[in-house]
Amino acid sequence: MKKLKFLSFVFLVTLLACNQDDDNINITNLNGIYTEASPVEGRASLHFTDENTLVQSEAGNPSTDTFLYEIEGNTIILKPQFNPELATEFELIIISESEFEIENLYVSIPEEETTYMRFKK
Repeated sequence: MKKLKFLSFVFLVTLLACNQDDDNINITNLNGIYTEASPVEGRASLHFTDENTLVQSEAGNPSTDTFLYEIEGNTIILKPQFNPELATEFELIIISESEFEIENLYVSIPEEETTYMRFKK
């Protein structure tokens, strides 16, 4: 009976430890191309080209915007490459290595509820 209790305890601890590891996604580098999945599927693309460069583009628009970026906790700081002093912070929720949500990159009315954009690789 003691062995059964001990094995049950070990199993429970192992199960809990595995679940905690899955929840702790710590990504500070998002290399690759991510496309907007919502709220407007395919509207925007974010291309993380190296350790700290991001190129934002929109479907049907030949121009792009290039930023230097830093991820600090649940925040991404975007600094326009042409003038890094104009940095803007956005909330960032990393869902997995291939999906994240970011506070709306488009201008919105400050009094309205914060909206998010979801991007997938």
